[in-house]
Amino acid sequence: MIISEWSELILRIIDKLTGKDLQVTYSFDNLEIEIPKAYGPDGRQLGGAKWKVDGKITISTELINDEKNSA
Repeated sequence: MIISEWSELILRIIDKLTGKDLQVTYSFDNLEIEIPKAYGPDGRQLGGAKWKVDGKITISTELINDEKNSA
């Protein structure tokens, strides 16, 4: 399965973590992400970018036992 967009990847991660008491940490060492140039409707170049990530991203969820809603 190929994931074509960052937003789709993030949604899938959150979906897997929802309702669970989990933590996922991603570590990056000089990760480079190239954003291609975009063009507006009039053909004008809107620009591109090159992002460099060096660090950690942590996504965590907490399972809360709600006595009122479990009955």
